[in-house]
Amino acid sequence: MSKILALDLGDQWVGVAITDASRFFARPFETVTLVELEPYLFILWDERLSSKRAETRQNLIELYTLDSIKVSKCLLITIETIFKKFDISLKDLSFLGAHIGPAPYTTLRVVLATLNGINFAAGTPLIGVNGLTAFLKYLDNTQTNIVLLNAFGNDLYYGISSVKNPSYTLGSENVDKLLHNIAQDISGDINFWGNGSILYKK
Repeated sequence: MSKILALDLGDQWVGVAITDASRFFARPFETVTLVELEPYLFILWDERLSSKRAETRQNLIELYTLDSIKVSKCLLITIETIFKKFDISLKDLSFLGAHIGPAPYTTLRVVLATLNGINFAAGTPLIGVNGLTAFLKYLDNTQTNIVLLNAFGNDLYYGISSVKNPSYTLGSENVDKLLHNIAQDISGDINFWGNGSILYKK
């Protein structure tokens, strides 16, 4: 039975998830696509999406959350613990899923280095997912949505989707300049999401 190892990360945590692919995929011989992977990398981001979180959790075998400060010390140990608990080995993994950012540099580097090592050692396919893009895909596309993630130093990573512009606008900017630009360029109701929207709520 194939399994998926997915690593997601935020500014203070890293999520380690093992999923049972047979609960989610009905096509075991087809190539896994980015769209199929993204639900596993989204589960912790925003409490307002609790129904989507609950739906996603049905596919999980196990989920651990690590403090990002301890990730370099504990990540491989946590993965090994999950593997032992459910009698999983590297050869059981269909693919690896990685949140490739935006995220704090050191935490991101540790996560990607770990998954690159597993990919190199076992030859397991590795798929990267942009965190802002994955977040935006889960939101109601009939409204303007802005995802703000803390980039520290009064900066924010941002992702913007709107009815008028179905493609995503992604980037990073100083919080004051970004909010000024949003006020100038976007009219109507806006839904703000992510830890940056909480951090700089006015």
